[in-house]
Amino acid sequence: MRAMAVDYTNDPAVLSLDRQYMLGDSLLAAPVFNEEGTAQFYLPDTGVWTDIQTGEELEGGKWYEKKYDYFGMPLCAKPDSIIAYGDFKRNFTYDYAENAKLVIYGLADGKTAECTIYDSEAKPVLRVKAARSGNTVTVTSEGEAKNFTVESKQGLNVVMA
Repeated sequence: MRAMAVDYTNDPAVLSLDRQYMLGDSLLAAPVFNEEGTAQFYLPDTGVWTDIQTGEELEGGKWYEKKYDYFGMPLCAKPDSIIAYGDFKRNFTYDYAENAKLVIYGLADGKTAECTIYDSEAKPVLRVKAARSGNTVTVTSEGEAKNFTVESKQGLNVVMA
């Protein structure tokens, strides 16, 4: 968890942002701080961001004001990223790579994205890399591949190499 200015030092709009932050390598979180459920947030100008809860694509370099219910908030995947979703066991220490779902967000043609899954001891157990060429994303992995799946939110062809 870190301030927006750490990742986007050249964007003057992020210097005063104290209500949103980057979470991990690829997520922007903007908690809602009012009873109305209204969030005002800014997305840096790095391409098209994706709200991972709604699937809505939002253009970067703009301010947004959106209303959320009690369980929602702006949680956006930055362009050219892969987010790993665990198997959501009730126990915090489980095999995170087992049955993981890796979702590719906003991968531009000619670009690559990477994701690493760590175990409960913070050791890397699975590294996945995706490279887009046209409408095809080629995915390679190294490490303990345990029944994980990969999908693209852009409807691209995903090929495991």
